Amino acid sequence: MACPSSSTRAVVVRAWFAEHRQITSGDDAQLTGLTVAGGRRQLEKLAQEDWVRRGEAVGRNAHHLPGSALG
Repeated sequence: MACPSSSTRAVVVRAWFAEHRQITSGDDAQLTGLTVAGGRRQLEKLAQEDWVRRGEAVGRNAHHLPGSALG
């Protein structure tokens, strides 16, 4: 599956954070139909665009928090 566009990713992430405090690569994969690795890459791209920021946890506990672009 192709990676969703930047605007589509923003809509998905904004909706997710309306209900949740953090997002994982597994969450993103389920939302978008990507693999977990694809979800991780997508979250890394979103972090570059300030939609999300990486939390302090690593490994299986890794997650992202809302970024400054979400306002």
